[in-house]
Amino acid sequence: MNKRTDEWGHDPGVQRMRKVFSSMEKAQKELLKQLEISLFDSRLRHIREKAKEFFEKSCFVAARKGLNLDEKTYAGIYTACFTEALGMKGIKVPDDMLPDNKQLTGLVREVMS
Repeated sequence: MNKRTDEWGHDPGVQRMRKVFSSMEKAQKELLKQLEISLFDSRLRHIREKAKEFFEKSCFVAARKGLNLDEKTYAGIYTACFTEALGMKGIKVPDDMLPDNKQLTGLVREVMS
């Protein structure tokens, strides 16, 4: 039997991005759990699409500004984007659940305007 190896999985850049996406997914699931929103809520498709749109733009601006884009920063940016997208659908996120990094939330709001 011929075993195929996951050559992509050995690439440090791929490993890093897998960690980033895992952190983003974990942050999203935790927020939804705290808000008592099912992972299967029909509103989430649109919310996730908007969050992705904001995230891509925010990461571009963050890189241009020279921010350190590590795993934690990416997850923070995504969480800020996701909470903004939730708000656009009328889902209020209590202040104590909002990301506490003012720089990242400001970055996302800058991108949204």
